[in-house]
Amino acid sequence: LVPLQMLSRTLESALQELLDTNQRHFHVQTALDFALDEGRLAPEAAAQLYRIVQEALRNAVRHAKATLVKVDLRVIGEGQAELVVENDGQPFLPPPEQRAGMGLAIMEQRARLIGGKFEIGPMEAGGTRLTCRFPLQTTPTAPDSAARESKTRENDFRVKDDGHA
Repeated sequence: LVPLQMLSRTLESALQELLDTNQRHFHVQTALDFALDEGRLAPEAAAQLYRIVQEALRNAVRHAKATLVKVDLRVIGEGQAELVVENDGQPFLPPPEQRAGMGLAIMEQRARLIGGKFEIGPMEAGGTRLTCRFPLQTTPTAPDSAARESKTRENDFRVKDDGHA
């Protein structure tokens, strides 16, 4: 399912609207750095990335009490891209007896649906960094490709711990 916010717009404009809305309603500063050719992004991937950012924002505001959330989408190598969401709130440190919350499990699944790898953990200077690395299409997306099926690939979910508590 494609989020309503993306029906007739680009991922970049949908993300900017999401960040602007969160900034207005929750008084959190937001920033978007979008350095990606959307023609190399499958429609299904765009929808999943939007939902990952949506959940990451919700967690940053609700659980981390962040005052700043940065979202970066960029190419990191031949055929690979990366979504990074960072916040300055309380660092994410899962309890040792639990794997992760439901929202994190859903973000992990969304990353896996687009062939991606998902990581989350505390940043050295404080706050939390979420990273989703995923493959880009080798040929630009055709307008009718939204009906394509997405392939599920093995994912490599890790909770990063840099040793700072």
